[in-house]
Amino acid sequence: MPKVLAADGYLPQALARDGRFGTPTAAILVSCAIFAVFCALDFATLVNADIITNLAALMLEFAAFIVLRRRYPNLVRPFVVRGGWVAVGLVVALPAALTVYMVISTFHEEPGALWVGLGILAFGVLLYPVLTRFVKRGRPAPRSISISAHGRGRRRPLADAGHARTADRRTSRAKCSAVRTSPSSRSTPSRSWMSAMR
Repeated sequence: MPKVLAADGYLPQALARDGRFGTPTAAILVSCAIFAVFCALDFATLVNADIITNLAALMLEFAAFIVLRRRYPNLVRPFVVRGGWVAVGLVVALPAALTVYMVISTFHEEPGALWVGLGILAFGVLLYPVLTRFVKRGRPAPRSISISAHGRGRRRPLADAGHARTADRRTSRAKCSAVRTSPSSRSTPSRSWMSAMR
């Protein structure tokens, strides 16, 4: 997480750099320091707080899913939830009901975990504008990140990395379609084979 935030400009760029062996050493050390602070809590509290924060993030993803489906219904997507708004409602309603159940049960059985989870979420919400103003300061995300290819680091533009992968998939599909539709790809016996059979 620190490496991703640093790559997007919300944390110092030193956390986004990889070490000698291709691992984000600084980001790992910062993550370990944060985790060490939470070691003071018991295991059940940590698990329940982690579930609360993950479910909250999942609810944000579902909210974005609904907004994108409503505003851009014809947008080309790598995966489409078919079945119209009925399917969308089912996909969103079941996890939302589970989230409400988890919050209520955690409040009754482990209230400390609930407050820890809510505290983490509130801290993130309050910290975002601070990092945006004093660290990111309106700067765009760095243009390149290190993408591992066959075990070796390679630089690829950050804004174009996703488009490059999409273009590669489309190119592969176009080549497959061309092979299927080309006359030479059809299973017709060659002349040399036919003359050998005579």
